[in-house]
Amino acid sequence: MTDGGAGVPSLTDLCVRAVEAARSGEDVEAYASGGRHVDVRVRAAQVESLTSAETRGVGVRAVIDGRVGYAYAADPTLDEVDALVESARQSAGFAEPDEFNVLPEVEPAEPLPGLYREAQERVPAERRVSTAIEFERAAVSAHPDVRNVRAASLADAVSRVAIASTRGGPVSYERTDCWASVSAICRR
Repeated sequence: MTDGGAGVPSLTDLCVRAVEAARSGEDVEAYASGGRHVDVRVRAAQVESLTSAETRGVGVRAVIDGRVGYAYAADPTLDEVDALVESARQSAGFAEPDEFNVLPEVEPAEPLPGLYREAQERVPAERRVSTAIEFERAAVSAHPDVRNVRAASLADAVSRVAIASTRGGPVSYERTDCWASVSAICRR
């Protein structure tokens, strides 16, 4: 998995750190996710908006004597993960116990071919814009009654997930998604 970077712990490292912070008799599960989302919106062959956002965070669930606590942090360091586990531990102290509050076993799954396409991360903004403009042009030229479009958009996302638990793991996966839409206006 290619998350993390120079001095930035990977999502897997963050999850493993949370599990290592578990005390005897505690079950701890960490779910970390991160990704990037890019969205291009065009109208009349002009860019209306081009947005890019990156997210990264870790959620920790602690089960202590049938009590469940949860804590979340955006982009924590390894040391902050220790504090996150402590917050989940404290949160569990306020919950009602239930004998059925248990963590599931974490087992690896077979990778799905084609779920992640590394090349998608390298598509330049100019290519995204030109593709959205082409979609708009195709919609307008598809039928003589289609005079223009409300908007054409192209978006894509790269998502990464890691999970570790006192009941298994770590496991991780990556995926890419891409979608487009055109809202055509038809006049007769």
